[in-house]
Amino acid sequence: MTSQVFSFQSMLQTMNVNHSSRVFGVCLDGEYRELIFSKVLSAAANLSVWLDEIIKAENRGLVLCAPNSLDWLIWDIASLIAGLPIIAINDDILDQIGQGNMSQLPCDQFHLISYKEIECKNIVQSKAAIVWDEVDGVGGALNMAANEDDVLSYVYSSGSTGRPKGLIISCLGVQSLITDFARDFKLNKDDSTVVFLPLSNFQQRAIIYGCLLQGANISICQFTQIFHYLKRFSPTFLVAPPAFYEQLQLMYNNAAGGIAEGMGGAIRFLISGMAPIEVSLLNAFFDQGITVYEAYGITEAGMVCWNKPGDSKTGTVGKPVVPGSVFLCEEDEVVIKISRPLCKGYFTETNTDNTFDGSQVFTGDIGAFDDEGFLTLRGRKKNVLVSKTGIKYCAEEFEKIVSEELGSKGCYLISYNHYNSFICYLITSDEIEFQENLRANAEKLIHRLLPGLNLAGIIVGERMPCLEDGTLTSNMKPDRNKILGVYCSAVLKKGAENV
Repeated sequence: MTSQVFSFQSMLQTMNVNHSSRVFGVCLDGEYRELIFSKVLSAAANLSVWLDEIIKAENRGLVLCAPNSLDWLIWDIASLIAGLPIIAINDDILDQIGQGNMSQLPCDQFHLISYKEIECKNIVQSKAAIVWDEVDGVGGALNMAANEDDVLSYVYSSGSTGRPKGLIISCLGVQSLITDFARDFKLNKDDSTVVFLPLSNFQQRAIIYGCLLQGANISICQFTQIFHYLKRFSPTFLVAPPAFYEQLQLMYNNAAGGIAEGMGGAIRFLISGMAPIEVSLLNAFFDQGITVYEAYGITEAGMVCWNKPGDSKTGTVGKPVVPGSVFLCEEDEVVIKISRPLCKGYFTETNTDNTFDGSQVFTGDIGAFDDEGFLTLRGRKKNVLVSKTGIKYCAEEFEKIVSEELGSKGCYLISYNHYNSFICYLITSDEIEFQENLRANAEKLIHRLLPGLNLAGIIVGERMPCLEDGTLTSNMKPDRNKILGVYCSAVLKKGAENV
C-alpha cells in the first residue's frame, strides 16, 4: 500500500470497507475477542449515537477511565465520530489528582465511562464494558461530526514536578504526525503490532490510528500480558521505550532463537522512544538481525525526529521529520517549531520544563546536530550538575561513561541537597565483597570526570528501576526523584553506603 495523507474521515472510510484486517485483545468482560476493522467501526458507530443523544445533550465532558482493552478503542472511535473529545485518564492519574476531586478536568460537569465505581462530585457514570451482542454491521458513508475547535482529546502526561500536566491534543496535529509516519515507515496489511502501554498515553492511540488507516493488524493488551502477546501474535513492528528492550535482551539474548524468536519471529523493525537508548543495546539487537530506529519527541509537539529505513545513524535520534523544525537555542536546548504541533496548549497549570513561546516549544532537552543533520541528545536541563566554578555537566552523558567503564548494569547521578552535590547510585549483581572495589573505583573515576562537584555518596545496589515501586513511570521512564527516595534515602539517613 502506498502512503496516504491521514485524516480521521479517511480512516473511518477505510475501516468501513476493510473486512480482513483485525484488532485482537481482551475485553473488559474478561473475554478475548478479535474483530475485523469494519466490525470495530460498527460497534463505535452504535456508541456514537448514544454519546450524541445523552452526553452532548447534557453538555457534559466525556471522561474515559479503563485499562487497555478493545472496549477502550471502541469508545475512542465512537468519540471521534460524535465529535466529542475524550478526557483520557487511568488509575495512576486518578491517584495523583484524587478520585474525589477532579477539578483539574477541563469541564465542570462530566460523564465518566469507567470500569469501576469512582466517588466524585458533578458526575454521571456509565460502565465502560461494551455490550458485544449489539455489535452489528454498518453500511454506506460514515461522516464525523464537525470539530471546529480542533480539539481531539484531553490527555495527561508526566510533569517535571511529579504531578501530571494536562494537554489539549489537536486534530490537525495528529493528522500531520500520522501522515509523516505513514510516508516514512510504509505499513501495510501484512504488518501487525502490539500496543501495551496505557492508551491514556496519546502516543499509543496515534500508533493505532496509523494502523487503522493503513490496514496493519493490531493487538491490544496490558503490560503484564505483553510477552505472551508477542509470541502469540508475532508482530512485525513495535514502538516501545528502552526499558522494555532492555528486558527483552535480558530474557532472550542467550535463549534458543534469540530476541527475534522471543518476539514471535516476524519483526521487521522496532522503534525506540520516550527516553534515550544505549548504543550497546541497539548493537545487541542489530547483532541478532533486528533494526531499532531511535526517535524523539514530546507530547506537546509529537514525534519530531526519527531514524527511518534508508536514513539512519546509530547513537542519534535521527533527523527532523520536517526540515528546519528542530533547532538549538541558548545552552544548546532543543527547540521545536512546527506549523501543526500535536498539542494546542495546557488545560492544567503549567508544571513542566517544556514551555510554549508562540509557536515554539522549549523542550528542556540538551542536544547537538552533526554535519549530516542527525540530532544527538546529551541530557535534560533539570538533570544538569553544576560545579562550584559554574561548569555544567550533563548527568546522562557521564552516567553512560561511568557505567561502561565500571561494567555496572546502570548508573544514576542525582542532585542531592545542594546544587553542586550529588549522589551516585550504581546497579550491580556483584557479591558484597566485590562491591567495595566497585565503590572505590567509582569514586576515583567520578572525581576525575567531574572535578568541582561534591560527591555526597556512592550507593551500590542490585535493584533496577521498575514499575512496581514507582521508580519507572507508567511509560517506563526512570523517575530520578523516586530512585533517590526509594533506593537511596534510607541508606543516606543511616549514613551507610550499601543497599
